[in-house]
Amino acid sequence: MASSPADPNHLLLAYEGSDVVYVWDLVKQRVAFQTSRILNQTHPASTVQSLAWHASGKRFAVGFASGSVAVCRSDKHQLAVYPTLVSSTTSSTRGIQRLHWLTTHASSPGALVCSVGSHVIVWFPPRDAQKGPKEALTELSSSSCFPWQTCVLPSHNHANVMDMAVASTVVPASGSSAAPFTAIVLAGNPLDGIKPSRTTWVVTAHADSRIKMWESHPPVDGASRGQMGLLHVLRVKPVLQDPISHVWFGPSRRLLVVGTSTGEVGFFTFDSDMGFSFVFSLHVHSGAITLLAVPKSDYPDDGRLDVAVADAFGVVCIVHVASQTYKLVIFDLALDTDDDDETGGAVESLIMDRSLLFVGRGDGHVQVYDVATAALVLTCRGATPGDGNGDHVTKMLLMDQGGRERGPVEVLSAAAAAADVVVVDTVTQALVDDLLGKFPSPPPTTNTHKHVTVCVEAGPLGIFLVDDVTDRAVLRQAAGIVPGSTLVRVNGVDVRRLNKADVVAVVSSLSGVAKTVSYALAPDHTSTDAHAHPYIVCAVGRSIKVFAVPTAPLSHESQPKPDNSVVQVDVEADVGLRAPVVSMAISAIPVEGR
Repeated sequence: MASSPADPNHLLLAYEGSDVVYVWDLVKQRVAFQTSRILNQTHPASTVQSLAWHASGKRFAVGFASGSVAVCRSDKHQLAVYPTLVSSTTSSTRGIQRLHWLTTHASSPGALVCSVGSHVIVWFPPRDAQKGPKEALTELSSSSCFPWQTCVLPSHNHANVMDMAVASTVVPASGSSAAPFTAIVLAGNPLDGIKPSRTTWVVTAHADSRIKMWESHPPVDGASRGQMGLLHVLRVKPVLQDPISHVWFGPSRRLLVVGTSTGEVGFFTFDSDMGFSFVFSLHVHSGAITLLAVPKSDYPDDGRLDVAVADAFGVVCIVHVASQTYKLVIFDLALDTDDDDETGGAVESLIMDRSLLFVGRGDGHVQVYDVATAALVLTCRGATPGDGNGDHVTKMLLMDQGGRERGPVEVLSAAAAAADVVVVDTVTQALVDDLLGKFPSPPPTTNTHKHVTVCVEAGPLGIFLVDDVTDRAVLRQAAGIVPGSTLVRVNGVDVRRLNKADVVAVVSSLSGVAKTVSYALAPDHTSTDAHAHPYIVCAVGRSIKVFAVPTAPLSHESQPKPDNSVVQVDVEADVGLRAPVVSMAISAIPVEGR
């Protein structure tokens, strides 16, 4: 696909395995132009591999697997095809992989830049005093032979070009009809151009019940390949008798977790000098260990660590490493299945949060369990009746509203989600009501899109308020809170009707105890509130499903226990794909103005 630089309503489309190119009008919802008839009548069919618009939005170029290039003017239905253009300049048979039309402005012919095999090829108009830019463009879409000149640039070490990007804006050189440009080319071994700043540990498990730890050293320069060195070898056979089926290693925690084919799980610690040391093992499962999930290493290190374990039969347990105990989360698939909600089936994926465990099931549903109690608190219903076995939740990611990968979350209980009322502290409520006199404050409602809540230990809050504002408590400076935010709740009690002096009096009265404080973010920052509703992004068969999770602000000190009822949420968005999803990643791309 390629969007027209002149008309955002025109979208250039080509499909896999096809030689047809369409110009789709988004407003009129119809095909404005297509190349199939002209191309098939003129030259043998060849699949499209790359597309590029000219800056004017009137012309576009097409790169084919055969090495041919077509230049089309869609407004006049002109098309010129130059067969085997690439094969005449290089020996590659891979065709045109990437194609860019580099121009300085809409009336400039610019240059066509493409990657093919181990070469970058540049086509540009010749310097001809008799012909101007308009004539050079006209010839390109109407000539019987290719009228431009060719420059072939080999890649480093003659490695195959995997991707290429060129500058989107260029400035013409003074006194010259050509324009300089910059191209970034990724070719060959990625380590040649992307060098790790430090060594990396790699842990591998082997069929002979050995665990090997390797250390990867970055390449010294662009010509080297880097090295892998063996650091330690752990033989798990003395303590784990059966073959290894799954392994997880956390470098920051120096913890190794090994699962076997018979359901036993072993825990080992790692020391750079002593190597691996056995800690303990549990034999809770009867099937082969297939999944292990551990919270991210960026949580505060308070000595608590839980590991989620799933086996081939769909049994899931949570192991508390410090106490060497466990709790069963899913232990009877027959009992776990609810006929009304149709939730059950094998466990296909796991995500471990500090307080929550996300379980992707074989029927397209996602179940969320509280880690402390092993209770089911949320069900995301994503299955479509009759979809069949292709709807396994094979991958899951947590994402915030800004499109970034999400950190810790906490699900609201069903009662809180239904009532949408914040639980308030009675002592704080009495203090506020005493200041308000006969007009007590009503119970506030949650608005997680605009508020952020923090937990504060006994003592001062460590904030500075704006001196000129006296009708409310506005932050001038606070660690981790946006300046200009307003203090709106203390221990769940709404203090927005109090002036600044009264808010300070309430906080001072509670200085001897721990408390929660909520701030309404400044208007420019409400859209990126860290405690807005997160999303679960799931790969389900040939689709990506997104669920919005009802949440409350997360407190690492004390977690409210979910009640016995379960929150039910449906799919927020569903994107169908042409093939099953095998991998996912979240990448936040900056967009102008957002």
